[in-house]
Amino acid sequence: MLFHAFPSVFDTLRGSVRPLLWLSFVMNALLLTGPLYMLLVYDRVLSSQSAPTLIALTALMAVCYGVYGYLDSARARILTRLSLLFEERAGGAAFSASLQPEQSSGALDDMTTLKKFIASPVMGALFDAPWAPLFVAALFLLHWTMGLLAIAALAILTLAKIVHDRMAMARRRADQGAAAALSTPMVAEMMRRDAATLQETGAGDRILRKWRADGAEAAMREAAASDGAAQFSSATKALRLFLQSAMLGLGAMLVLMGELSAGAMIAGSILMGRGLAPIEQLIAQYRLLLDARTADQRFTSAAGAAMQPLTSAAPALAPRAPRPSISGPSPLLRRLTHRLAGGASDQPASTSTSLIPWRRAAAPAADAEAWIDRASFSFEAKGVFFVPQGGRKPILSKVSFELAPGQSLGVYGEAASGKSLLGRMAIGGLRPSLGAVFFGGREIAEIAPALMGDRIGYLSQSPSFLPGNIAETISRHHHDQRQGDVIGAAELVGLHEVIEALPGGYQCDIREAEATLSAGQRHRLAMARAVFEFPDLIVFDEPGATLSDDGVRRFNTEVLPRLRDAGSIVIVLTHSQRMLQAVDKILLLDKGEQRAFGAREAILARLRKASGETDALEAE
Repeated sequence: MLFHAFPSVFDTLRGSVRPLLWLSFVMNALLLTGPLYMLLVYDRVLSSQSAPTLIALTALMAVCYGVYGYLDSARARILTRLSLLFEERAGGAAFSASLQPEQSSGALDDMTTLKKFIASPVMGALFDAPWAPLFVAALFLLHWTMGLLAIAALAILTLAKIVHDRMAMARRRADQGAAAALSTPMVAEMMRRDAATLQETGAGDRILRKWRADGAEAAMREAAASDGAAQFSSATKALRLFLQSAMLGLGAMLVLMGELSAGAMIAGSILMGRGLAPIEQLIAQYRLLLDARTADQRFTSAAGAAMQPLTSAAPALAPRAPRPSISGPSPLLRRLTHRLAGGASDQPASTSTSLIPWRRAAAPAADAEAWIDRASFSFEAKGVFFVPQGGRKPILSKVSFELAPGQSLGVYGEAASGKSLLGRMAIGGLRPSLGAVFFGGREIAEIAPALMGDRIGYLSQSPSFLPGNIAETISRHHHDQRQGDVIGAAELVGLHEVIEALPGGYQCDIREAEATLSAGQRHRLAMARAVFEFPDLIVFDEPGATLSDDGVRRFNTEVLPRLRDAGSIVIVLTHSQRMLQAVDKILLLDKGEQRAFGAREAILARLRKASGETDALEAE
């Protein structure tokens, strides 16, 4: 039975299936009105020339179709309410499944797909399909040959649908297995959720190139699937029209042989069309059925055990907004609704020098005017002020400093002192309201982000990662980075052994790795991304927030000296003095205003003196 293909839906709505089937039976029985009306008009009214009979039949026909229209509307509205009930019953299980790291939001997405499926016209066609034999029986009553033709037509269309569905499922599995692609919905979600990460890492253009390359292949597969579906739908429609006309021709032959009346001939053609209509509708909407079936299978696997059928006692639920009520004084519809509602393996050795499994078109050539030799690079902030939109008072003011290649700066201040704001300005994420930030002698806001991405490394307080594997994450999704560069960045931050222990090592998917790594290890992974290939400018925002004492020691004695030797300009934003022990210069921020800027030892001495005076006052 078709319902067996959707266990999550029909198990959850178990108590409503039988009433809806009987409602669909009444609706399909009412659809016999048209053939019976034609039969009686041709065989009784025309032969008797009786106008009262015609009026009575027409009035009866109008009543029957009126009742059919009412029931069809009622069924559609009931299915809409059932979709809401399905969401209520399955929502808890879907939410619980989505909390699992391997599921993400998949269970909730599948539940939404099934909810829309329940309220769609295709669900009505599913309830109509079991009653197609009713029309075949009516054709047998007219003549046995017409019944046999109807059975043959149903068998042909059903077999064609089964074969096509299996081919489509096989093609979809093959496509899913072959496509490690960035789909358009995935990119849209990435842009919504990880826009800051794309800007911070300068990976936007690389993600765009990968999306286009993957999308071209996916588009060809999608076009081929759509062409096949359109051809099959057109073929089945043409076949149905042919069979309906063939039924008319068979009826005409029987009329010529004296075995059938003219009214029965017309009625037979109508019955054939009506009997095949649900099958044709299911075939025309096979993609929706296929998507719903796939979503049901995933949902059953992820959350099926926790779902509750509508016939079971509902658990205590927190107060929620009332669902839309059925409008209008319709006791029958309310009773119907009440009745329905109640009742991993090791990474193989490879001789490849690249950890990135995919290769795309080469990145565009660098802007020669924008790039000068690193030895002459400098970073400078001149009289930087920042006033938020709609605000009157600056939240960052009087900030000026300059750094040469290989120098490091510690920006020290308490919470809400403007450190992170200054960091975002340093990487070009914000423009100062007054003053300017210069990078290599050019105002940073004037340099194209695509060109800045490879020259800047950034570690935010709450780093996030784009889809891909560990190697792609560290390399900021570069297509041509070699194994040594990726491993070197991981070794510098002390994460190489941790990555090697993951399933697949550097090829481990970042979403799987995030479920395994601790908060500190994820922070170090983001740090490895920031220092990859030693960018000209690196900004660390609270790098010690999740580091242990050993991690802080490593940062001060290994990471910063290595970056200094490579010629990188480093800015460390922190509220902890222990992160200032290896920087060259320190800038003090207090409530958004620069209070001091100078050599490390001089500023640290000032901080120790201020701390000692505070301790003395507290002691008194």
